[in-house]
Formats: sequence, structure tokens, C-alpha cells
Amino acid sequence: MRYYSLSEIKHRKNNSRLSQNKGVTMAEVLIVVGIVLVLAGIVFIAVFNYQRSMAQLERDGIAKEIFIAAQNHLTAAQGQGYLGKNAKGATSAKTQKVRSRTRTRAYIISS
Repeated sequence: MRYYSLSEIKHRKNNSRLSQNKGVTMAEVLIVVGIVLVLAGIVFIAVFNYQRSMAQLERDGIAKEIFIAAQNHLTAAQGQGYLGKNAKGATSAKTQKVRSRTRTRAYIISS
């Protein structure tokens, strides 16, 4: 077994391949930047979809409130006799059947 002196150990350590590599190459930097950009793109898409779903939930809540308010208004109007006897949730205005070019039936409320 051979024993090395302290100066020989320092000399070997300084001449090793790892200690000579004091920086990073351009390829390593580009790979890291590419990985960061891919991850940022994935996060951006996820945040965008989350914001869109939250906006849809907010619109659903508003639509539900409007629907409940309309139901309450019609129920109160029917209870007070403002709606006609034949009206089942519709106003007492006259309705007309109209045929469009696609032969679907639409109803136009005329007052």
C-alpha cells in the first residue's frame, strides 16, 4: 500500500477533471431554460383553465339566483291573481306560433 504526501494529494485534487470544470456550458443553460419554459407553459395552461372554471361557476351562481328570483316573482304574481287562469308559469300575453325557414317552431310574445 502506498502512502501519499499532503502535497501529492493536493496536486492530484487540483488536476482532476471535476476541479477544472468551473462553469456551465451553453448547452446546459439552454436545457435548463427549455425545461423552465415547458414547466411555465404547463402552469400557465392550468391557471387559465382554473380561472375559466371559476368564472363559469360564478356565472352559474348568478343564473341560478336570477332563475329563483323569477320563480318567486311568478309564484307571487300567480298567488295574487295577476296571471290568467290558463297560464302555467307564463305571462298572460298572447303567444303566436311562427314557422321559420328551418321549420322549427318559435313563440313570439305579443302584447
